[in-house]
Amino acid sequence: MPVSPVAVVARLVAGLLLFRAGVGWLGALFRGVAGTSAARAARIVGNNRFAAVTLGALATACMLSSGAVTAMVVQVTGAGLISLETGICLVLGANVGTTLTAHLVAFDIHRHSPGIIAAGIALGFVARWHPRRWRRRARFLGGSLAAVGLVLSGMAVVSDAVAPVVASPTVMEWVSTAAGRPVLGVIVGALATAVAMSSGLTTGLVVAMCARGSMGLDGAIPLVLGANIGTCATAVLAACGSGPAARRVAAAHLAFNVLSAAVCLFCLGPFTALVALTGSTAAARAANAHSLFNLIGLALALPAVGPVTRLLEARVR
Repeated sequence: MPVSPVAVVARLVAGLLLFRAGVGWLGALFRGVAGTSAARAARIVGNNRFAAVTLGALATACMLSSGAVTAMVVQVTGAGLISLETGICLVLGANVGTTLTAHLVAFDIHRHSPGIIAAGIALGFVARWHPRRWRRRARFLGGSLAAVGLVLSGMAVVSDAVAPVVASPTVMEWVSTAAGRPVLGVIVGALATAVAMSSGLTTGLVVAMCARGSMGLDGAIPLVLGANIGTCATAVLAACGSGPAARRVAAAHLAFNVLSAAVCLFCLGPFTALVALTGSTAAARAANAHSLFNLIGLALALPAVGPVTRLLEARVR
């Protein structure tokens, strides 16, 4: 039975709205927490690169949005609360933390989103009967669960909406063409992520398409590489109109992600062979490709943080 284009677009828009609403809710919850302890967190991290990377990864995994974290890092660095080197390390950690979204889709957890939302709402509702010192924590946890449920629900709706589209002969032919032209896949992934303002959504859709058999690993990896470039648009926008420190963080984010993608694209054959060994399903391998790419990028970038910091301080005014 043919599917109406209007129905597909309506479901796609509804899924995107759910996804963005969930991410926005999570961001508001964690920004409220971070606002009361930003100075303490900055003192704890100090100039420890590994602590900053870990904090960036954890914050992004909790918020399910590297864009939100990098935007905050850009602003905090621009305000002089943390050093440029610490800001760059936080952004590198955010690149790793954002891979959680793809793994959630690969494990099909988004199918349980109604139960997660219900649990979050129930926890927030019963929070009023908690002792006063636990009430705020219970409400925070309940809100976080409900927001994560909205994010997963939105991804499930989008995945179902695009399923009949990606199964069409035209799209299958395009995917085959993209698989044979990796640079085109990188460009498409970057543009799609920049427009959607979410690498998690792009990679999640790629993983979902692999799970349905609509895309192979050869076509998925370039799109994932492109998504990691497109996600830099958020940091660039956040740096617009800001001081030189904010612009330096955004420039470092873009430079590291572009160079990491170029390295993986140059070694695409060996990288694809390595990813093929990491999972039992196509969806798991696509999610692992996202994680491996960011871990390789982190390993390449971390030793260069010091020289890059000095270069940016000298060149970006």
